[in-house]
Amino acid sequence: MKLKGLLVIGISAFLVFLIYLSNIDSKIYYLTLGDYSVTTKQNGYTNIIRQNLADKGKLETYVTEFNTDKARITDLINDINQNKKVVINHEEKTIKNALIKADFVIVSVGSNDLFYELETKPTLTEALYDKVDQILADGMTLYQLLRKYCKEDIFVTGFYNPYEKEYDELIEYANTKLKKQLADQDITYINVQGCVANDSPRIQFQLTEENNQCVANKIKNQMRAKLFEEVVASQ
Repeated sequence: MKLKGLLVIGISAFLVFLIYLSNIDSKIYYLTLGDYSVTTKQNGYTNIIRQNLADKGKLETYVTEFNTDKARITDLINDINQNKKVVINHEEKTIKNALIKADFVIVSVGSNDLFYELETKPTLTEALYDKVDQILADGMTLYQLLRKYCKEDIFVTGFYNPYEKEYDELIEYANTKLKKQLADQDITYINVQGCVANDSPRIQFQLTEENNQCVANKIKNQMRAKLFEEVVASQ
């Protein structure tokens, strides 16, 4: 009888342990990379996603500490190649380890590179398209690095146009090529331009609260069904 009792206790403890592991595995290690002003904004789309995951009891860890102000694509490439270190809750973490552990990554980088080229209001010349191609080439290097270390869900936000409508064609060109690059790496493209295309006035770099909610909805609609029961209509 004692042996039988010990066996029942052992099986019960093992089942509890399995349930514990299952609950841990079902929660999300959420990593954001890119521009600090985007990824830490209270009503920004990355924070809206964080709150949704937390409300549904799906959030295990939320990591924003690798973000930098006005980050460019090459900054993030260098951070990964040099395995940037930060301190989170008194413990040193590396960016490669964060990518390996992450279940879900949102990357918000590239727009600063493009805005730099457009801030002087250049004409649409072949030279300008060449500069966009160079931004995209740097981006390809970044996306390959991200996929090398992270085997889970990666989302990259596309380019958007805060300037005059004459640059819409250039933005469409950049986003079309970006979407193809991301598909080649099994990375999900998020169409931000679709959330700001009708904004007036156009000269506004920071996304509005409405823009951010629109982008968050687009991300949620692309996420695995088990994370969000409701399908949120995107614009």
